[in-house]
Amino acid sequence: MQNTYTTLKAAQEDLKYLERLNKIEFAELLFPDAGTQEYTDMKWDSFNHNLIHFIWSCSYDKLQLMADFIDECKGASV
Repeated sequence: MQNTYTTLKAAQEDLKYLERLNKIEFAELLFPDAGTQEYTDMKWDSFNHNLIHFIWSCSYDKLQLMADFIDECKGASV
């Protein structure tokens, strides 16, 4: 059974994979149908300036997309 420390430590390590995203990849992964560039820019700024707040603002489908991206990165680096 994992304790909270172990869970947070693993999450911290996994979130580092999101740093591989550049602005274009970020938009394509999470906001491919964004209505405006301003919206995507606002989300990108949030992502870069406060990742935790950005994650808290995400819907579950966005969390799944990020999790899938992280899993792909982890598979490629093993």
